Amino acid sequence: DTSTGKPLVEYSGVESTIESYLCTPSNSGDGLITCVNKLYRLSVVIGGMLLVFFIVLAGYMYITGGENGKTKAKELIFSTLTGLAVVLSSYVLLNFLNPALVEFRPIQPPIFTAADLPSCESVGFTQNCILDGGQVFNATSSGNGKAYGGRGCKPITNNNSPASIDNLAKTCWGKYGPEVIKNASIVAANESGGRPIPVNEGSCGAGKQPARCEGGEIPVYGVYQINLMAWQVPDGKGGKLNCPKAFAPQRYSFCTTRCKVVDKDLYNKCFEAIKNINNEFEVACHIYDVNNNTRPRPGWHAWGNKPNEHANKCGF
Repeated sequence: DTSTGKPLVEYSGVESTIESYLCTPSNSGDGLITCVNKLYRLSVVIGGMLLVFFIVLAGYMYITGGENGKTKAKELIFSTLTGLAVVLSSYVLLNFLNPALVEFRPIQPPIFTAADLPSCESVGFTQNCILDGGQVFNATSSGNGKAYGGRGCKPITNNNSPASIDNLAKTCWGKYGPEVIKNASIVAANESGGRPIPVNEGSCGAGKQPARCEGGEIPVYGVYQINLMAWQVPDGKGGKLNCPKAFAPQRYSFCTTRCKVVDKDLYNKCFEAIKNINNEFEVACHIYDVNNNTRPRPGWHAWGNKPNEHANKCGF
């Protein structure tokens, strides 16, 4: 106090008391539930105070109000106790029926991720589909075709496709540099239109075997049309699934000999694994490395170095 020179008396504990019964802003995402709980506790305290007040008032009226006052005092006490009984009995009844009914919980809509959504082929390739990585792409046609890219020598620039230049740069393709990334996008555009799809029924051409195994299984899938009869696929646990072992015969080309799945469980694991776009890219990068390092072929041989195929036609 500046007038007397004496320190002012400080009160402690008031803030914590106020905070325990009143709402305060919160950025934690649970501000509403915290407020509702505090308001509930505050209402209980206020109700208790009012109960005591009315009982005291009724007692005063009973003592000083004569016969008429005694009647009114009895009515007030009865009404007060009845109100309290209704509040408490409703809580007890709800808690007895289902304790969750008296719990205050955050109002939170369900959160879905791409993993919760059905696969593209399971919904019949309708207008739009969500990939495992979260991208949305248009799937109005099946097999090879123009969705984000077609049979040409231009890379995909639409980032709705997982095989766009920007998206590929963030995957294993990024380690090879801009030129390889561009070519990788061109290959995906020609193979699948930049969409992870099953092999087109007409891919083998006239007079060749149909692009399905004897049981209707899909042997080839993805942006790069990965052949499960020829390549292993990451299992998501640091190892690889030996997918060729699921087939008989084990052949690189599924068009020359009709394939047969002999290990259905292994095939299902391989097919689910290849639908993960990151797994597919790992396989595609491995195929590129194999062609470059262990065979006298350019890295794009697996995707066409014959005169009529895209890698050769586009000059890489």
